[in-house]
This record gives sequence, structure tokens and C-alpha cells, in this order.
Amino acid sequence: MKFKPKNQHDITPENYFSEAVGKRYLSSHALMSFLKDPSTFWLKTNGYLKGSSSESADAGRLFHAFMESEEAFKEELAHLGKSPFTKLPKGSDDTTPFEIVFGDNAPEQLNPKATFKAVWDYINQSWEQRHTIWNDDSYDKETILTGQFLDAHFKGRLDCLKIEDDTAYIYDYKTLTLKNYYGSWRDSDGYYHEKTFIQDHDYDLQMAIYAELVKQNYPEVKDVYITFGVLIKGGKHDFVDYPTSFINTKPMHIETLIEPRFNGKTAYDILMDDAQMAYRVMQMDEDAFIEAFGGDNLFLEMLLKKGNPLSAEKFKLS
Repeated sequence: MKFKPKNQHDITPENYFSEAVGKRYLSSHALMSFLKDPSTFWLKTNGYLKGSSSESADAGRLFHAFMESEEAFKEELAHLGKSPFTKLPKGSDDTTPFEIVFGDNAPEQLNPKATFKAVWDYINQSWEQRHTIWNDDSYDKETILTGQFLDAHFKGRLDCLKIEDDTAYIYDYKTLTLKNYYGSWRDSDGYYHEKTFIQDHDYDLQMAIYAELVKQNYPEVKDVYITFGVLIKGGKHDFVDYPTSFINTKPMHIETLIEPRFNGKTAYDILMDDAQMAYRVMQMDEDAFIEAFGGDNLFLEMLLKKGNPLSAEKFKLS
């Protein structure tokens, strides 16, 4: 690792998403889950709801692995096996895609499913340049950082990080289906502003967390710039001539991403306010959580009552 973080931790790529680590550290995704629904957030954190994968999530992981390293790509491809592809040679098994890609055959012999098409098209187009991608050492890749905002402990896994003098550059990969319109947010004066894909997916909150983790771990850093590498998977947008494209955004100073769009709060306000509540909720036992949040939550009680009868009043339309 070129840039050594200040805060020491025991988080590894293997246990990053484990329940044990998830009980000790908030992440940007966990905080977003809390903001949407504290009950679902608590249930996930405490193992009542297991995370399930999807083709879209698998495609995103394959893309991230390709951009990270040859080893990560091999591991992810071996893990996925036949699942990303619609048609393989007769008699194929889960090892066939791996043998095609890293054997004597060309990767274009593989026919991807629709969900994987944009990812595989990009991988195929960049195949000859893969060693340049994998050997680019100007950035540290998949850097795991920890930090603290008041009493809330956070973790983050940055796709790419580069530090030059007192400036940090974060490069984050996204796979998106673009829309023509993302809706709007309302400021404290009542004026409406159009959202971008960044705000629609709460990436501004995620990057605010990442930027603060960087500053805590590298005290010399004063400014943080964000660049998104976006793999467009198609969708409702004007790019009909090239529906699968990889586009870099211009580097943006973190402060330009921060708007008071969370009911008048900024991403920093969320970190200093809502994150504290999320962290306390995460530590609650079952009885404390039910007392605080479970009074009228049928879904929560169905999971936690373990078959005990529920009153008829619980079964009502909301």
C-alpha cells in the first residue's frame, strides 16, 4: 500500500461485509438504509434479514474486480462461473468461462446475459489494455479506511485513492442505468433544484464520508477531489447511439457536491446528527429496539415474535 492510513483496524477484504464487522462500523450503505427505514436497517445489521445477490449486483462486482486487478477479476469470474452468460459450448461447466478468458480463446466467444452486456462489452473492448489497467500504480486500489464522527464509527472501501502533496483524489466506479430526469430536491427557501445521478443514488453522502475518512487517516490532506467512472448500462437517456459506454466525470471538489437537500440538511449534517442515532440503534438489543421502533411495525413483529399470535389490530392497511 502506497498511502499508509493513520487509523489501524482489523478489517480485511474477506471480512469487510461480515456481520461482526457490520456491528462495529457503519458504512455509507448502512447509513442510507437507516435513513430510509430504521427497522430494516436494524434487522439487516442483526442478521434477521440476509443480503441476497442479484444479477445487477453481480455485474457491478465483476466490473469492479476487472478494474481492480487480474487476481480480483480471476476470483470473481471463477465465483460467478456460468451465471453471466446465455450460451456456452456444449458440455460446459462453471470452469468454462474462466478457461475461455484465460486460455487460448478470445473472450468475445462468450455471450453475456442482458444484465451483464454493458460490463462484458467494456471488458471485451479493453481486453488488450488490461495489463495497463491492472498495473496502474498511481492509485491505491480497494483501500479500506476507518474513522469516527462524534461517537459513530465508520468504515469505507475506496475503489481508487491517490494523494499528491495536500490533495487527495478519489476515483469511484459506478454501473448505472441513466434516466432523462432524476426528480428534484427542495432547499430551505422553498426553491426546487434538479437532481443528478449522484444525488439520486446518495453518492454525495457516500463521498462526504469517504472524504472525511481520508482526511482523518492522512492529516496532510486539505482538499479532496472526486471522479466517477460510470459504466452506463443503457436506459432512458439521450445516448441512443452508444447505449453502453464508459464515461469519466470531471474531477469535483467535495464541497461542490454538498447541498442541503436532506430536508434542509447537508451530508455533513447527516454525519453529525443522523449517523449518531444510526450507530446507537445498531447497538440496541431486541427489546430496546422493539420499544423504540416496533410498536406498529407488522413486518418487524412477524420476524421477532417467532410464530407467537399477533393481535388483529396489527393487520391493517397503512
